[in-house]
Amino acid sequence: MRRGSAPLALALLLLAACGEHAKPEPPRWTHEVELIEAIPAEHRATVWWDDMGMHAAFVETVEGGVRLVVDGEAWPTVPSMPVTWSSPGTDVVVEDSGPAYFVAPGGRAAHVAATEGGVCFVVDAEPGPVFDRLWPLTFSPDGTQHAYLAQRGDARVVVLDGAVRANVVDVRGRPVDGWPAFVFAEGGDGFAFVEDGRDARGTQAARVWIDGETGPWFPGRGVTLPVFAPAGSDHAYTAQSPHDGAWRVVRGGKAGPAFSAIGPLRFSPDGARLAYYGRGESFSGLVLDNVPQTKGMTDIVGAPVFSPDGTRIAYVESVEGGWRHALGEATGPTYESVGIFGFMPDGTTPYGFAKDGDEQFPWFGAREGVRGREVWPPIFSADGSRQAYRVLRDGRVQLVVDGEVAPDATGVAADVTFSPDGTSMAHPATVDGGGERVVLDGEPGPTFERVLHAGPGAWQRVRFTDAGTARYVAIRDGRTVIVTARRR
Repeated sequence: MRRGSAPLALALLLLAACGEHAKPEPPRWTHEVELIEAIPAEHRATVWWDDMGMHAAFVETVEGGVRLVVDGEAWPTVPSMPVTWSSPGTDVVVEDSGPAYFVAPGGRAAHVAATEGGVCFVVDAEPGPVFDRLWPLTFSPDGTQHAYLAQRGDARVVVLDGAVRANVVDVRGRPVDGWPAFVFAEGGDGFAFVEDGRDARGTQAARVWIDGETGPWFPGRGVTLPVFAPAGSDHAYTAQSPHDGAWRVVRGGKAGPAFSAIGPLRFSPDGARLAYYGRGESFSGLVLDNVPQTKGMTDIVGAPVFSPDGTRIAYVESVEGGWRHALGEATGPTYESVGIFGFMPDGTTPYGFAKDGDEQFPWFGAREGVRGREVWPPIFSADGSRQAYRVLRDGRVQLVVDGEVAPDATGVAADVTFSPDGTSMAHPATVDGGGERVVLDGEPGPTFERVLHAGPGAWQRVRFTDAGTARYVAIRDGRTVIVTARRR
């Protein structure tokens, strides 16, 4: 062997080994693309998912009209299915913000259909009564009940589970969109709304309907939408007295102390206790079970938040120089503004967001999160061991996972979704040059034109069905597809 050949051979072997080691690892996730339907453009290729499960629905045009398809099962064809609502209280018309159908927990669904003599709601493929005009339908939290406002001639009625339950002048709308506000108890045993109308003297007034029973008329808009306790049939609302103009909380038919202003009502998780903010001439602060709790005069922002076991109450109060959160006798730092989201999964630590100058950040008890120009609410894994949130830093939306800025996790297009066991996480991200893709455990998937939201009003765009399977809806070549990602 020639001199120097051994070192050369050794070097070649090392290079080969390094080259072998440098080969990219195979993908840990596979993405299977399934075409749903080439939905006509007039239906905007919109797919909606229920908020709790994996039930999907969309509208397709067929011979003789249109029909709703839920979990691959086609409903009866109807002549016309209006696509959305032009504005609260007006006729349904075709626009571009999504189909006028509704998916409830458990897969129940409803849509609007034109029929002889007017329009009706089709619920679980069964047409309901026909009216001249309909307002959006509301499902109960468990999906077992539904209600909506309808009009026939000059008469307006509230329809509950397909039957007319109340004749009303008008139903008070939700603050966000003005649609009629119907409230169901979590267990389904309770239904309420506020009627805005006129009392016996013809004066503008409002009253509460609870389980078919009407309360007294209050002047103007002097009553708030009832709040049901999480457990049992207890409820409460705020009403303004026609005699002294003061506001009082009415619970179980009994009125609490008088205040000039009352904040949002919040029941404890077991429904036993009720907390709110009240302001009067000599008191301003936290009220628990109609008994003032704090001392002196202090403003409170938003509703108080109970811990999961109901033993602690967190709230945000004003102090000299700004705002802070309070938990019993313990208080947090003072910032320019503070908001509260709730309690962390440990059940003892409140968390929220704060603004300090030009910076925003989340806080977790006494600990501050990563600061930026803007921050989004944190997402926790089911077991509470992990957390993630988005923050706008250095002109880019970045991802913070378990307290650390994730490497190369820029262009995050939506919040993180954790798998049920917390071992995996997914989030959509924008792609340089256009398009979006889903990143699973830091591994980018295929590029699509767009990754869609998982349901009406939902923040999620990815759903885990188990620890090793995730699903999402996307647009490819103008067509809607379902993508199933599986971990190898």
